[in-house]
Amino acid sequence: CEFMQPAFEEKGLQFYLDLIDELLAAGIEPMVTVFHWNLPMWAHEKGGWKWDGIADAFAEYTKVLAEAFRGKVRWWMTLNEPACFGGLGYERGEHAPFEVNSPEVCALVYRNILLSHGKCVQVLRQYAGEDLKIGMALCGNIYEPDTDAPEDVEAAYRRTFESFENGPFSYGLWGEAAYGGKIPDSVGIPEEQLRKAAKSAVCKINIDSDGRLAMTAAIRKFFNDEPSKFDPRQYLGPAREELKKLYMHKVVDVLGSAGKA
Repeated sequence: CEFMQPAFEEKGLQFYLDLIDELLAAGIEPMVTVFHWNLPMWAHEKGGWKWDGIADAFAEYTKVLAEAFRGKVRWWMTLNEPACFGGLGYERGEHAPFEVNSPEVCALVYRNILLSHGKCVQVLRQYAGEDLKIGMALCGNIYEPDTDAPEDVEAAYRRTFESFENGPFSYGLWGEAAYGGKIPDSVGIPEEQLRKAAKSAVCKINIDSDGRLAMTAAIRKFFNDEPSKFDPRQYLGPAREELKKLYMHKVVDVLGSAGKA
């Protein structure tokens, strides 16, 4: 590979192939996270997520996994919690590599993360098989309405998905760019860079992982209404219904691609 140094570790890849085969043999569908904070030292020494070549290196790495797991894995997460390894790692200095950088450098980090996500999605769609479900595992603050009044519901939605008050833990920072939305200049991220990142991704990339937000809200509402019924057989039903409604809204209304997600 042009970017990956040193070469891929075949024994490590075989370990995960064996694990996936054992899961399938046991009737368990595997879900793969492509990146969960374990950046190789050689990539860190080139600048880590500040390195301009990291998105291309990530695409090459993804291709190795996609070809190896083709036909075995349908469910993929590209990156786990970019707010943590990106925001806490490069903005706040609380996670590895424990750096506190300027807004301009953080903008570069977030741009490279989004570009890596977009390239990863494209590679998986091309090499990993059919009927894939791909998302980014986001983390952040979720706000619930005080009442069921439409204005409260709308305010909670906007504060959760469109506000940037929580910095890297703002869903809008990642989701808006992925959907091709507008990133306010006040965030400190050059808008043209994130628009470029959005164009490198697939417009449907977030609907799979956004589902957990709908399910979480439904479960919390159930426990609020029925605090004594701590039974998955009871609370997962409403959660699944909310998940279905979210997917139909995203696929049909937002993306206009019914039957293609």
